Amino acid sequence: MAPHEKPSKYGGEQQGELSPLFGEKANLNGVSDPSTPDGEYSSKYDKYGLLSSRRLWTVAVVIVVIVTVILGFVQEEEESELEYVGPYKAKEIQKGDDFFSFYDFNEGADNPGSGGINDYVSYERAKEIGILNVTSDGSVYMGSAPSGADKSFKRQSIRLEGKTRFDRGLFVIDLDHMPAGCGAWPAFWLSDDEDWPNGGEIDMVEGINYQSKVKTALHTAAQCSMFNQFPQKVRTGTWEWAAGIYNRWSGIPDNKTLVETDNCWVSSPHQWTNQGCVTVSDQDDTLGVPLNKNGGGVFVMEWDPDNGYIRSWAFTPHNTVPENLVQALATADDKDESKRVAPDSSLWGLPYAYFAIGPGTDCTTNHFKQQRLIINLAFCGGVAGNRFYADCPAISKNFRNESIFEPVKSCERYIKTNPDEITENAYWKTRSVHVWERSLSQPQNETLGDLLRYADDDDVDDDDDNTTGTNVTK
Repeated sequence: MAPHEKPSKYGGEQQGELSPLFGEKANLNGVSDPSTPDGEYSSKYDKYGLLSSRRLWTVAVVIVVIVTVILGFVQEEEESELEYVGPYKAKEIQKGDDFFSFYDFNEGADNPGSGGINDYVSYERAKEIGILNVTSDGSVYMGSAPSGADKSFKRQSIRLEGKTRFDRGLFVIDLDHMPAGCGAWPAFWLSDDEDWPNGGEIDMVEGINYQSKVKTALHTAAQCSMFNQFPQKVRTGTWEWAAGIYNRWSGIPDNKTLVETDNCWVSSPHQWTNQGCVTVSDQDDTLGVPLNKNGGGVFVMEWDPDNGYIRSWAFTPHNTVPENLVQALATADDKDESKRVAPDSSLWGLPYAYFAIGPGTDCTTNHFKQQRLIINLAFCGGVAGNRFYADCPAISKNFRNESIFEPVKSCERYIKTNPDEITENAYWKTRSVHVWERSLSQPQNETLGDLLRYADDDDVDDDDDNTTGTNVTK
């Protein structure tokens, strides 16, 4: 028997045994592999029959790659189960000299859908004519001015369009003053105006002439209804009403039927075109002239698709703002993150507006997506203009054409006179705009929206006053 051979336990001779790694044959006698020339070791194995260091490194790298892939897959699976239901974290803090860095200035005529008698101007032009500045107390002032040599043409105004797109968030505007007066149509809102109405629109603060109650309105594509979607007890406000809608067949206005505006579709029958679903605050003096007399206030909109709702609050005057929100606003930009107070809407009392969205509702969350903040000041147009006779009866008498019903034209004639009330009262003075977004977290079994929508029958009265979505015919 050759010196490098050894007896097999089965009685024969063997040249080597299976290597403990990957089952390849190796010489276990500590001498040369019989498959190699005498006195040489195989490049695969060392003298002990184990894989060489180079081969071990190759195996190790393969194992690391496999483990990394597996861990990455597991991590993706875990992250896919997370939702945006954790504590709020500040995303944007807009105030002072940095305020305008978050926006682009829209330039040109108002869009045809609004039809205001105003032209929006650039930052440079706004500064030049004195309708934009940051005041000594750090507030942002935005107003308007007449244009043309005789000051009788369209007003020069401002429209800011946010640079960031949102799919959720907590949006807060802190105001000292908002534009007010006959013909004024200011708004602080969110929209995907490039894909409207498919991306939706959420109006947070929208002033119309002398109206004094704040509203929240949603404008969407088809199949977004709030009819009978939640009990009245989840909010303090009520639906706006639609009346006098023109019969599409006869062309005669129907003044006998009152309909709650609980359908967000911009083309919903029995509502005004683009009226949307509109909730009105139960508190007066939350908009326009009375708001300004109170020194302004704080307006909040919570767009929370993972919890299944859009909600709104109005706190005016400032001493009514909940302590948690006061602290959240005050500490949002503290350099020490541990000192920042997260806003917690569960501590603020009931919202005045509530809209149910997402699974289990009649309005899917994809009706609201990729929206940006917009702040603008328009005049007359399709809303303030059409309501000019109703909201400003005394003033409108001097600008009417008695032979023709044309409230928008009458409003425009009034604005072209450069009235003092517009110069003195139609301006924004904004302390700040804050945006928070929820962090990713493991969802609970049921969201707050689920609990509210599917409240026990024992907790909800059956009468029409306690359930949204009632059509009333007089």
